[in-house]
Amino acid sequence: MWIETVLGYQVIDALSKMILHSLWQGSIIAFLLAIALKVVPESKSSLRFNLSALALFAMLVTALSTFL
Repeated sequence: MWIETVLGYQVIDALSKMILHSLWQGSIIAFLLAIALKVVPESKSSLRFNLSALALFAMLVTALSTFL
């Protein structure tokens, strides 16, 4: 395939594993965020926003660390 010549087999393998593992990692992070958002009252909107942003950052970090 043309993509193997462009990226190489090792990169394609790492990308496929990253996608697979990011599904369950993201699910765990989303589950923990849902619990945290249930506990934090709606009046603390800045805290809720920061928790959500932290969860998105955690998803990015876990995906990158899986890739590397």
